Amino acid sequence: MQDQFKLVRDDYTNIEKAFDGDLWKRKELGNRLTEYVSRLKIGATIAIDAEWGSGKTWFVNHWKKQLEDRKFDVIYLDAFANDYLEDPFLTISMEIANKINVDPALVRKFKEKLTSVYHSILPNLPILLWSLGTSIISASYFGKTAAEVLKNSTENAGDFGEESAKLLNEKLKEHLSAQVENYEQEKQTLIYFKKALAEIAEKLDHPLVFIIDELDRCKPEFSIRLIERIKHFFDTPNIIFVLAVNKKQLSESINKFYGFNDVNDYLEKFIDFNIRLPIPHQYEYGYLIENYVQTHGFVIRNTNAIKMLFIYFQPNARQVIKIPQIQIPSATHL
Repeated sequence: MQDQFKLVRDDYTNIEKAFDGDLWKRKELGNRLTEYVSRLKIGATIAIDAEWGSGKTWFVNHWKKQLEDRKFDVIYLDAFANDYLEDPFLTISMEIANKINVDPALVRKFKEKLTSVYHSILPNLPILLWSLGTSIISASYFGKTAAEVLKNSTENAGDFGEESAKLLNEKLKEHLSAQVENYEQEKQTLIYFKKALAEIAEKLDHPLVFIIDELDRCKPEFSIRLIERIKHFFDTPNIIFVLAVNKKQLSESINKFYGFNDVNDYLEKFIDFNIRLPIPHQYEYGYLIENYVQTHGFVIRNTNAIKMLFIYFQPNARQVIKIPQIQIPSATHL
């Protein structure tokens, strides 16, 4: 038989049987996790922690299928595909509103409240401040206080700068005054929102499971904002958030971006339970190789040599499937 070149890509759009082809023996973890969340009536955030390429996406998608087979409402969100958004609040809210099949009147009430909250958390300075801000930036006023900017823009830009600074100062005062006046109203808006969310969640027979994947690939500021939104707005009984994440990588990126000394402690404020994905034992690599050969028709001339390499380098799930997919000419004797 001639050497074959295979490219195998997972397709999670239509999983027919949960944990079918479970070469890494993770069905048991899925069973235990399903049993656990079925009894978890409080709001909680669970981290499925593993390095990149370890099979987190495969696991959560197959677990999602298992939950759906058992009549759970499940939402899957690819965070990386949404990190172009300024704020993930609306995405999370609408995913919940569109998924839960309860009294339509309760859902409409929830949508009304989420609209109010969304408007209250968005930046609401007039557009004029943006145009003025770009003028300030072009004048190299980065890193200066508001007072310095106003002073410098007045001194260095003549009459126009004086009028612009005066207008900017007035608009800032108006904005701050409005913030003070709206404080109590916005606090009540959040209370009403969480109450409306709780009302629809309590109607569910099983907890709603909201899976968020690829969080560690997002921009650090988006990742932090997302987990903060979950804790501050969606910490509600009968709603479980599951983060498929490489916690170490996310911690390092957040630490680098914000200059934190120990970001792990910061993340732990938002995560209630941590679960590590199991990795195979050394003796299981031979089983993995044989299964890939039979399933995908890979041609490997020396299985023992490949197995020894696996034992030495301990590749993750993505690396294990890639190695036999393409054997470069210089290694075809393996």
